[in-house]
Amino acid sequence: VALMKQRHPTLNNNDLQSMIMETAKILKNKDGKVYPLSQQGAGRVQVEQALLANVVTSPASISMGLVSIEGSKTIRQTLTVKNISDSAKNLTLQLSGHKALSMPPVTISLAAKSEQTLSLKLTLNAAALTDVTTEVDGFILISGDQAEPYKIAFLALAQKVSNIKVESLIVKSTSVSDSAGSVVELKLKNQSQQDGDVLLFNKIDVDARKPLARGVKLSRICDIQAAGYRMLGTKVQFAIKLYEPVTSWHLCDISILADADGDQIPEQELAGIVGGHLEGLDKIKDFKSILLNATKAREIRKNYEASLALPKEERKKIDYTSAVIDVGNMITYADSTIAVVEVEKSLLATRSTGELAIKILTTSQDESNTEADDYVGKETQWKALDLSDKAAAYLELPAIVKLAGKSSQTVEFTKGQAKKDLLVLMPHNPSFLSTLSNDQQLAIPKPVFKNN
Repeated sequence: VALMKQRHPTLNNNDLQSMIMETAKILKNKDGKVYPLSQQGAGRVQVEQALLANVVTSPASISMGLVSIEGSKTIRQTLTVKNISDSAKNLTLQLSGHKALSMPPVTISLAAKSEQTLSLKLTLNAAALTDVTTEVDGFILISGDQAEPYKIAFLALAQKVSNIKVESLIVKSTSVSDSAGSVVELKLKNQSQQDGDVLLFNKIDVDARKPLARGVKLSRICDIQAAGYRMLGTKVQFAIKLYEPVTSWHLCDISILADADGDQIPEQELAGIVGGHLEGLDKIKDFKSILLNATKAREIRKNYEASLALPKEERKKIDYTSAVIDVGNMITYADSTIAVVEVEKSLLATRSTGELAIKILTTSQDESNTEADDYVGKETQWKALDLSDKAAAYLELPAIVKLAGKSSQTVEFTKGQAKKDLLVLMPHNPSFLSTLSNDQQLAIPKPVFKNN
């Protein structure tokens, strides 16, 4: 960069960055395959070529971010091309990269020391994407009178999305009064070409958005929108639905706290985390549902903090292994708002009257966040669940409903005794980063009672 500034003292930092990046060498593996941009960036710097560059672009690279795509989608990107040489140039821009992305070639003529702002149209085709979420990358090549084309790196995270809707929720009974034990029909329709999953849960609660405070950093990364539960065989599963999607659930730890004796202090914690987020369980690299003896965990933490006053060689190493009651599966969806934790029902500490009293929260792993925790409802309120066989609002809910593209499906289950709502979670529907609107990954249909 010092050499670049010496050669071009009048150019700004963005221009110099563009010249360095656009002349970098694209790196390939031993089989000649280009490394992804997420590994190599724009390539390896070539000092001499950068010093001789005479075309500058703004921006120096194109990041399209997370792009939801159902079938085909054209996106407009603005690119300013500047000729810093003393002679006119005829330039052609064309795309080279992932087969899911295309762009019509563009030809421009630039006078000496002039620039032009272009409106590029990039088209994404979902049919060329192999995974639900795919890195789509490559280069916009700028050819002219130079030996090698200049290269503008681009990267998009393309996510295939479904478009699943709830058409109806019909309870085969006269009214809610006699509905317990009735057949329930949930009609779903996928209007998209893409397949999608549907998860059904009994609603525990729907939570308001976390308020923002002026001058205080409050993260909304792990802001809970809704929580639900269901029985699945011998297991109890809890679903968490956020307002905004997370690239990975590494960002948000889930906690289900259980108070069995009514003293307002939890005896158990069901944590939905990567094992490495809990000291002593670093070897667990996957997302897991970890049931902890919360009393034991607090004791471990207390002893560790007390040992910090001792000389370094006498301090205890914090290790929560002895507080672990059980380790189970956790279901996560990348670039989504939905995760599910589970535990064996028999292991849960219930109150003497039989109900499970819980608090549900997420904890943001952003260390600079002032208020990391977000509770479902009031932080002081314990939510009571009756886990007996027929107590829930909806029984015999399927583990997962897979809905093919352009298809409809009727899912049958049974009405229970409670008068709570059904949460319909659709993790492959579009999610939004918005404070004013809700996404399409949650529906709470109102039941219609009829038996004809």
